Amino acid sequence: MADDQVKKKRKLSKTGKIVFSCLGLLCLFALYSVGILFFHTHFFPNTVLNQTYNISWNTTEEVKNRILQQAVGYEMTITPREGNPEVIKGTSIAFVPTFGPDFDDIVKSQDSFLWIREIFRPHSLSYTESGKYDENQLMQVLDQLNCLHDTKARKPKNAYISEYDAETNSFSIVPEDLGTTINYKKAYAYLGDCLKAMMRQVDLEPCYTLPAVRTDDETLCATLDHLNRYVQTVIQYDWNGSQVELDSSTFGSWILVNGTEISYDEDAIRKWLSEQAYQYDTYGKERQYTTLDGRVKSLKNGGYGWRTDRSAELEALEEDIRSGETISKEPIYSYTAMQKGQDDIGNTFVEIDLSKQHLYLVEEGEVIFESDFVSGNLSNGNGTPPGLFGITYKERNATLKGANYTSKVSYWMPFNGNIGMHDATWRREFGGDIYITSGSHGCINLPLLSAQFIFDHVDKGYPVICYY
Repeated sequence: MADDQVKKKRKLSKTGKIVFSCLGLLCLFALYSVGILFFHTHFFPNTVLNQTYNISWNTTEEVKNRILQQAVGYEMTITPREGNPEVIKGTSIAFVPTFGPDFDDIVKSQDSFLWIREIFRPHSLSYTESGKYDENQLMQVLDQLNCLHDTKARKPKNAYISEYDAETNSFSIVPEDLGTTINYKKAYAYLGDCLKAMMRQVDLEPCYTLPAVRTDDETLCATLDHLNRYVQTVIQYDWNGSQVELDSSTFGSWILVNGTEISYDEDAIRKWLSEQAYQYDTYGKERQYTTLDGRVKSLKNGGYGWRTDRSAELEALEEDIRSGETISKEPIYSYTAMQKGQDDIGNTFVEIDLSKQHLYLVEEGEVIFESDFVSGNLSNGNGTPPGLFGITYKERNATLKGANYTSKVSYWMPFNGNIGMHDATWRREFGGDIYITSGSHGCINLPLLSAQFIFDHVDKGYPVICYY
């Protein structure tokens, strides 16, 4: 009997455990089910929205209300390029948030069946804040902002290339000045978009009028490269036997820049060329000349010597400067002499003694030929002018024409305009005093053989010295 009672108690105890276990499981299932239902409408614990709002355990309506409460104090701070920040208050433009995303969909997207696991994990949700406002009120507020209507706003200035800097031997880019001028149309649209996005800190930088040329402008940088190559140029002149070096310490200031256009101060170049030509050219300068018999004569220069072609050299010089190299050269001459230097007559020339009516042909310092001649008629004012000249050209079988004469000659060697040396076969005598009353129209009349010999030994540029 006792054993039966013990067995009966054991059976009842085992049944109770089963019942209690089932009840426990039912409770747990019920709790789990309640959790599923709860988190189907509530956000999990440890949930943060936009890293700002802690929305743990909140319903979607509670979240919306919190956002609405936050929006009541919404304001946007605008920071200009210069000056103090300014604030647009939401209350001044009837600002209200709009709920673009459906928070019900967001909360339903939570895996509520795994709520037991998820309640112990952090959750970060993103929500694009947005709002709307009264357009007219916003326009009134924007019209009052100092940063948009600064009467002392500076206009933007383009970056540009500096003048030549002699200390650094270079040009450089002067950076642009961004200024503080606002593009009003762009600013109104931009700030409206920022308000719609509920931005709280706004930099006004995108709304400024920009300079057209910035420091990194490709064309500007390429122009700078050209200029800094130009100033590396060195021009080494042989100027009528004298060495003249021209570098950027002199020509750097001649280079002019207008935006990306490079030009030259041609007045400055002409002045420099004139200075060099005045110093080194001999053409047109009066000379002190010692005759073959030792007399010193002052000779006016009538067309002989070194003469720089300034216009041609100006063009050549501008091109040379662009090279960026060291160049050795002579200037371009319009006239040249027999030898370089201030004493450029040299030791090869024709000396014409108009008083003695005698001519000497000198080569390498030696008289190789001499002849009498007849020069211009003094009595009627056609006397041959004294001076230093160069043979212009020479011509065989020429016809000379004047106001009342025509003469055919075999050897024609002009040296002073229409005055030159030639044969005069119509004359029987040469030398003496013939020239005083029966001289030529100004030319040097020579015997045929004398004219031929001289013609064979002289050429263009050959010095001709005439004196009384």
